[in-house]
Amino acid sequence: MKYIIYSILFLTLINCNTKTKQAVDKVITNDKIIIKGNVKNVTKNKLYLVGNNFSQFIDIEKDGSFVDTLTTSSGYFYVRDLKNYIELYLSQGNSLELFYDADNFEKSIRFKGKESVINEYLQKKSELKNTITGGEAQFSLLNEIDYKKKNLTLKKRSLDLVTPYDGLPESFIIKEKKNITYQYYLRFFKYIYLHAYYIKDRNFKPSKTFYNELEEVDITNEQDFLELSSYNKLIRDYYNRLIHNCSTSKEVSQLYNGINSNIIQKEILDMTLRSMGKKDYAIDTLYSGLRSLNLDRQTLADLEKKYRSIKKLDIGTPSPSFKYYNIDGSNTTLEDLRGNYVLIDVWATSCGPCKIEVPHLERLEKKYHNQQIKFVSISVDKKKHFERWKKYVHKKKLKGIQLFADESFDSDFIKYFQVTSLPSFILLDPEGNIVLSKAPYPSTPEMEKLLDDLLSKKK
Repeated sequence: MKYIIYSILFLTLINCNTKTKQAVDKVITNDKIIIKGNVKNVTKNKLYLVGNNFSQFIDIEKDGSFVDTLTTSSGYFYVRDLKNYIELYLSQGNSLELFYDADNFEKSIRFKGKESVINEYLQKKSELKNTITGGEAQFSLLNEIDYKKKNLTLKKRSLDLVTPYDGLPESFIIKEKKNITYQYYLRFFKYIYLHAYYIKDRNFKPSKTFYNELEEVDITNEQDFLELSSYNKLIRDYYNRLIHNCSTSKEVSQLYNGINSNIIQKEILDMTLRSMGKKDYAIDTLYSGLRSLNLDRQTLADLEKKYRSIKKLDIGTPSPSFKYYNIDGSNTTLEDLRGNYVLIDVWATSCGPCKIEVPHLERLEKKYHNQQIKFVSISVDKKKHFERWKKYVHKKKLKGIQLFADESFDSDFIKYFQVTSLPSFILLDPEGNIVLSKAPYPSTPEMEKLLDDLLSKKK
């Protein structure tokens, strides 16, 4: 399973409606939300706001001030800079002012506006979480049993905090109790990839009983699906897991037909179509199962288009070529590597998980030295970071063939292989045909076994 802990920072923008300070409505209408304030020592000149099916960048002026009008429904949001992560509650027809110093966050954060008490409470809840868990890394490193115990403690203490909190509207308390419970269940899914990340073992799988408590979840609550981002995310993760476990097209069709809510079924179907090719689904099984559903014409067309784009990456199909700048000053094409298996590492200097794989990649290069395989690293750093890439490669003395993609993620070769997360590994055969468009990570036993089997057949 591929994952990048910071991938949320790069979600596709939805309903983007950024305005300058001068363009913000002077009068708040009932369908609008205004967020404004002042922040100090923020690394970038933007804040990133995420809600339920909503995301938006907010520009920060040179003096630290910001203001923006949002066209979205009331609910829970998260705002991020590169250092801090804040849970907010915003409602239509109201404005919220946010102030903090990114270098002294917990002591400096404050709010103004009708929802200031609610947001002060949410900050207290966040501080309680940090106190109980000790932070994300420490929490995620726990074994299953201890993690579940601490997760339950966090849920109970959070519920104890919200009920008597002075000044909270009763309507919010009812909604927040649900939110706390959904966040509790969501952490079961988070544990899987975060634990694997921190123990540096991507093959980690929880026990068969790990998910048992999720059987308690009501998976048909349309109102909460539309209003609570925690429930929305929980249901998406829940069905994503079930879809991955389907072994026949009949199971796929039964799963989707078994979703009693039309709203939830449509959202899960849309999620699946967006994820096809990005996740390790059994594509033919999934496609056949979805094809048997009673889909509208547009959804069916989207499914056919997505399926065709994935099938062109099937084993044995020819790979497109590339011509990229080589760290040695020349240009390298795929044709230059013919006669060898080619293991391609798509990476960037800003990608932490990419750097974790480097020692494992170098170990493979050493093991298969002088054998019929070339190791190629293609950087998708932006053009403005070209010199940074060169310095990094020289400083770290990176081995193999080091190339720089001409247009980052928009390079034809990178787009053809539908690379959306880093690192990504592609394996081609000596004739330039695809062996795997999503090859295992070098740190996994599967990669070494795969290369052993391929090279032994060539001897």
